[in-house]
Amino acid sequence: MEELLLPIPVISMCEQKQLVARLVCAHYISD
Repeated sequence: MEELLLPIPVISMCEQKQLVARLVCAHYISD
């Protein structure tokens, strides 16, 4: 997996694993 350069707030939300955060992460991370 490549390390993605995400804004710190985005990384923070991803770690929280909230519903909206997961949608945001999915937007940044395209499989």
